[in-house]
Amino acid sequence: MYSLLSSSCIPPPDDSSPRPHEPAGTRRAVVTSMIVTTPHRIVVGLDDGCVYIYKYDKWSARGQTFCALEKAVWALGGWGDEWFVAGGLDGECGLWKFDDLDNKIPLHGHTATIRSLIVVSSNSIVSASRDTTLRIWNAGSGECEAVLEGHTKTVIQLAHSGDIIVSASYDGDGRVWSLAQKKCLHVLKGHQDQLYAVAFDGDTIVTGGLDKTARVWDAKSGACLAVLHGHTSLVSRLVILPSSIILTAGADGFLRRWLLENSTIEWVIKAHENSITSMQARGSSIVTGSSDGRVRMWDLKTGQLLEELAISDVVWKTGYAGDDVVAVLLKDDEVMLQIWRNGLDNEVNPSA
Repeated sequence: MYSLLSSSCIPPPDDSSPRPHEPAGTRRAVVTSMIVTTPHRIVVGLDDGCVYIYKYDKWSARGQTFCALEKAVWALGGWGDEWFVAGGLDGECGLWKFDDLDNKIPLHGHTATIRSLIVVSSNSIVSASRDTTLRIWNAGSGECEAVLEGHTKTVIQLAHSGDIIVSASYDGDGRVWSLAQKKCLHVLKGHQDQLYAVAFDGDTIVTGGLDKTARVWDAKSGACLAVLHGHTSLVSRLVILPSSIILTAGADGFLRRWLLENSTIEWVIKAHENSITSMQARGSSIVTGSSDGRVRMWDLKTGQLLEELAISDVVWKTGYAGDDVVAVLLKDDEVMLQIWRNGLDNEVNPSA
C-alpha cells in the first residue's frame, strides 16, 4: 500500500512580489508542466511564470519557487542534477543551473508559445512551438543550431529516442526528424484532426488526436501499422510498453490497453469521470490523474483499481520519482505537490 510521504503547498516566490499581471495578495497559479530530473528532484512550471523546484531524501526536503519567465511557463526539460530549461509565451525560453538560479542562459528564436521541450543530451535541447517550428539548441551556449520547418500549425508535443525526434502538430500530421541530418525523414499522415500526443520507443510511434483515434507507425518506414478505435473523445495520453503493449487515455475518461501484434484491445476501464490529464506506467502499475480530482493507481496487467491516492479539486500532473508516486493538484484552493511511497516507514516524512 502507498502512504502519503509529503504534502507541500507550492508558495509564491521568496520575494513575495506579485507578477506584473497579478494583483497583490493573490495566488491563483495553474500548473502547466512537471518533470522529474532525478529520483528525488521535481520541477513544476506554472502559468504565472514561476518554477517550483523540490528536492527531498530520507532525512530532509527543500522547496523553492522563483520567477523564471515574464509570462506563463508551458514546457520544461532537465538534465539530472545539473540544469533545467523552461519555455513559455511569446517564445521566451531560458536555461538555469540548479546551483545558480540567478544566471539565465537565454534561448532566443521562437516567436510564439513553446509547447514542448526535449533534452537530448547534456549539451542538446529540442523545442517545439506555436510558431510551427522545432529548434535544436546548444545547451552550453544557448545558440540555436537548426530550425526544423514543415508543420503548418502549432507543434504540441515531442518524443525522442537516439537520433530521432518525432513531433505531433495541430495540422494533423506527425513528423519524423533526424537530429544528425537536421531534416524530416517521414510525414505521418492519416489523422483527420489535430494531434495532441505522441509516444516513441525507438521502433514504434503512436500518435493520438482529436479524431478520437490513436495510430501506430513504423519509425523506419513511416508506414501506418494500425488505427486504434474506441475512444469517444480526444486521445491525449499515450504510453508504449515492452512486449508491444500500448496504453491510451483520453478526454472521455477511459483507459485502454492494446496489444500491438494484432491491434486488439486487452482491457478497457472507465478510469475517471472526467478527462484524464496525466498517465504514466512503471513496473506493474499505472498512475493516472484527472480533472475529476482523483489520483488513482491501476494494475497494469488486469486494469484493476489498486488504490485511490488522492481526492482533490483537479489533478494537473502525475508521475514517478524513482519508485515514489508524485502528483501536482489543486486542493482547498492551494496548489499542492504530493508524494506517496510504497510501504512507507512512518519515520520518513520530509516536508517543505
